[in-house]
Amino acid sequence: MPTIFTDVIDYHADSLSIEARAAEAGIRQLAYYHLVPVPGNALAEKMFARGLSPDTLLVRDLHTFDLPPNSTAIHIREP
Repeated sequence: MPTIFTDVIDYHADSLSIEARAAEAGIRQLAYYHLVPVPGNALAEKMFARGLSPDTLLVRDLHTFDLPPNSTAIHIREP
């Protein structure tokens, strides 16, 4: 398991650097959907989200995002 966690760093982006890049690009809503390792419970989710903006979402199965045409609205439905 330690080898897997070390190897993952080579081919996955750092969550804090992605948030900074999204802000530079003017992205209004950032949602993480492929978390490695997958947080197994609420405490692990809180640990993963440390340092992230409270506006950044950690997506779960069945989360949906509706982007109405001709609108800047984002409608988010949580499972």
